[in-house]
Amino acid sequence: MGVVEQINRCIDAGSYAEAFRLASVAMAESGGDPRIMESMLHLTANLRSICMYMACKRMDGGAKYLALEALLREASAVTGQDMYGRIVRERQGAAQKTAFLEKSASDLK
Repeated sequence: MGVVEQINRCIDAGSYAEAFRLASVAMAESGGDPRIMESMLHLTANLRSICMYMACKRMDGGAKYLALEALLREASAVTGQDMYGRIVRERQGAAQKTAFLEKSASDLK
């Protein structure tokens, strides 16, 4: 089973911290594989939904909510999203790739 499948299986099982750990390691090793980023976006969407549900039910004062929100904030920092899922900055790795491509293009001139 590939890492993307492992990440998605963890998300589906509710093992969000493990999914984030797997995705973070895979992102570092792959240099920003888009399939892994898609899994990370899937993770943030799930976490955001759960946090919103818990907040609506006034369950946002407990340790479980705080842990999920902290994980959402950490994962959102990687994906470049705000707490509502909007892209607010370049995703991690994208800036490095852009700089590399620009340098490569200038080297060809």
